[in-house]
Amino acid sequence: MISIGAGQGQASPLPSLQAAVGKTPVGLESSQSKASALPPIEQSAAAEKARSDQAAERNPAATTQSNQAATATGASKSASDTRQADQAQQVQVRELANTDRKVQAHEAAHAGVAGALAGSKSFTYVTGPDGVRYAVGGEVSISFGEVPGDPEATLRNALQVRAAALAPADPSGQDYQVAAQAAQLAQQARQDLAAQRAETQSPNANRQRANSAIRAFSQVQREPAEAVSLLDQRA
Repeated sequence: MISIGAGQGQASPLPSLQAAVGKTPVGLESSQSKASALPPIEQSAAAEKARSDQAAERNPAATTQSNQAATATGASKSASDTRQADQAQQVQVRELANTDRKVQAHEAAHAGVAGALAGSKSFTYVTGPDGVRYAVGGEVSISFGEVPGDPEATLRNALQVRAAALAPADPSGQDYQVAAQAAQLAQQARQDLAAQRAETQSPNANRQRANSAIRAFSQVQREPAEAVSLLDQRA
């Protein structure tokens, strides 16, 4: 060994290659020592859990924060799903409410114009996600047809029914069918009314002609020449 500060003397022999306690000189490692020095290629689940537990023991605050973050993430996703479901229900409720208003207005227009000819209104309902019943369809019964012996009343009712059928802003196919039937009935009523008026006027015309003939005959007897002249003029 060389002593620092010593005087000149013979060099001490080289130290042994195995003099370093606890270390193995390079080039003299055994296969066993090499194997123990290399890290394992794969870690088992148990080893991973053990390291996680050890990390938790060393830093419990970090573990708590990690768990809280995971819980917050799950809660956030659940809240997002809930909001989406609520929004979908709100959209459905708005659509049902809009349909209900349209149906109510549609049937009210029919009944308002039909007046005494209208019967009761009936509706088809569905229950929305909010538990409220909404009308999605409806109808109003209207009584109309030929009034026996009174074509004028028949015509009046037919025209009123046609107007009632077309009263809504958006008549349905059924509404147009009813309007067409009412128009046909009105046309038939007009024909019947014209025939009735012709029959009513015919006896009066006959009576008028008969009275004229009687007056002319009387004049012939009183004043033959003048009467003939009048008859010739009428001819």
